[in-house]
Amino acid sequence: MLNIYTMVDSFGALDKWVGKLNAQAKGSIHTGYKAERLTFTGNATDVRSTGNGGLQQIAESTLNYKEYTDFSNGNISISDTNTHGAISGEGWFLVTDGMGNYFQTRDGEFNRDPSGVLMNQSGLVPVDQAMAVSLQASLPGSFVFNQPAMTLADVNNDDSGWRATAGNWLPYVAGSKYDEGGTDREQTVLFKRNFYLPNAPTGNILQMSANDLAFASVNGVMLSGFSDNASTGALNIDGMLKQGWNSIVVKGTEFTGANSVNFAGTVIGGVAVGNAGWAVKLAGGNPYVNGGQITNPPIPIPTRANAPAYPDRAIIGSAEAWEASGSLSDLILVAGPKDKSELQATLYGNTVFSWPKRPTIMPMELPGLGGTGGIVHNAIELANVNMQQLAPELAMAQQMYSNLRTILTLKRSNFDMLISVVK
Repeated sequence: MLNIYTMVDSFGALDKWVGKLNAQAKGSIHTGYKAERLTFTGNATDVRSTGNGGLQQIAESTLNYKEYTDFSNGNISISDTNTHGAISGEGWFLVTDGMGNYFQTRDGEFNRDPSGVLMNQSGLVPVDQAMAVSLQASLPGSFVFNQPAMTLADVNNDDSGWRATAGNWLPYVAGSKYDEGGTDREQTVLFKRNFYLPNAPTGNILQMSANDLAFASVNGVMLSGFSDNASTGALNIDGMLKQGWNSIVVKGTEFTGANSVNFAGTVIGGVAVGNAGWAVKLAGGNPYVNGGQITNPPIPIPTRANAPAYPDRAIIGSAEAWEASGSLSDLILVAGPKDKSELQATLYGNTVFSWPKRPTIMPMELPGLGGTGGIVHNAIELANVNMQQLAPELAMAQQMYSNLRTILTLKRSNFDMLISVVK
């Protein structure tokens, strides 16, 4: 007797398919969304040839299926927001919730929170070069930043990117314009630390030293105090650190003939920010001389007595604020697994994924290196859902449902007839 129950089970497969299609329709509005799809692996009926040109239905079987995530890239769409970015090619943005969890996403619809921190719609912060430097220093057994060595051209073009400090210095490259016999000699650099705090601390002091002159900003707010000639400055930052993401940027300048800025900085008062893990970036020549060149007669060198003081806790200019909160140009990428089925959707949905089987040490790459693509600015990656295909698939599911219902009705009628004859 033909099995009615396997026919009934096939309705469950169709319900699952319709559910996937509805989920795709809802997910289509989310940047970087990866569709959940379903493929059938069985037939609702088993029909075989009789050998003389005829067909005979042998039995019914359950319509089986297999679920999977489609990780194909969505189309790239232009955006008018300069904090939005899309990955052209392979790779993922590495994002974090600040509590030790790191995820992968293609959602580059980043915006700034009220304090200027770059984050996505789920509140996750993308890892940039400076954060990658800190991760490599604080978690060397978990992360490595595969950054090419700085070249002479990088230095002479003031295009170092964020680097791990060599001791307390910008890594040295011989023969540059900042050498003792170079054309500029004086040098300005930025030092930066990004860190997450579960609670807003109080009673904090930033202790820093830098030759010859250094100013600091905390979360985009400039401090009036400074350190000079390698003497330590103790700057009161009480109430400036907040729950969540924080950023400290120090701008230091060398203008006494040596070629590089020596820096040390720690935060005291219940916050674990030590001297290790600061990132450093070349910011050009001495801003206190003419375009980085030594003038004749020379401009007076700033000292503690005549340094250009900032109003205490003043909002700083857009250039420094941009450095504090990161930009698309500074973001790193990760290649992710070759077998993308190793990725798992998270509580953030099918835009943010975890990698349970990731390597013990996660490689972090500059865009375009290590198997990753580039970052397209002012763009987003759309969901990989074909809306024009959804309607026909829904119609097909409805037709299959109707056909199965018709077959089931006929079989029930036949069964009732058989019972009637037996009686």
